[in-house]
Amino acid sequence: LLIVIMSVALSFGLMVIFGWQISLITILLPIMLIAIANDYGIHMIALYQELARDEQLSMWEICKRIYQELRRPIIVTGLTTIGGILGLLTHTMIPAAQLGVLAACGIGFALMLSIWFLPAVLSYFKPKRDALVSKSNKRPILQTWLNAFSKTVTTRPKRVIGITAILALVSVIGITFIEVDTNIESYF
Repeated sequence: LLIVIMSVALSFGLMVIFGWQISLITILLPIMLIAIANDYGIHMIALYQELARDEQLSMWEICKRIYQELRRPIIVTGLTTIGGILGLLTHTMIPAAQLGVLAACGIGFALMLSIWFLPAVLSYFKPKRDALVSKSNKRPILQTWLNAFSKTVTTRPKRVIGITAILALVSVIGITFIEVDTNIESYF
């Protein structure tokens, strides 16, 4: 939450520095940053919870492993997100292009905070090992479903390819029914 708040503050601060005004489109900036900038921290906290189960790891070792294991995937994810959001620069409406720049800066800042700031903050706390112990030996439903799904995908690749091909064909046929509306204001 702290990372998201700092990213939103930075983005709105840049809006003031650039002399841009808040518009109907740029008001989406906090919503986008809440959705995107929060993800990196979620992955790091999830790994922290997994590693905290090991009684032999100190908090320093846990934070070091979080950084080492998630640094590259989070950087790649963040850079692709920034690249995608900068696609708004090609938009014909100026506020949408401004939103792209501000969101990209906010995401970049959240990326840096998630990689360096979050593990540093976590290193000051003690691992909460007792809160992570499950009361029952029963597997969660989602984990059971995901295990079954992954087993199906790996043991029946021809079926997966066939289903994917059918969905792609249905999608291609569905594309022909799309009506193009060139009125930009109707998008909103």
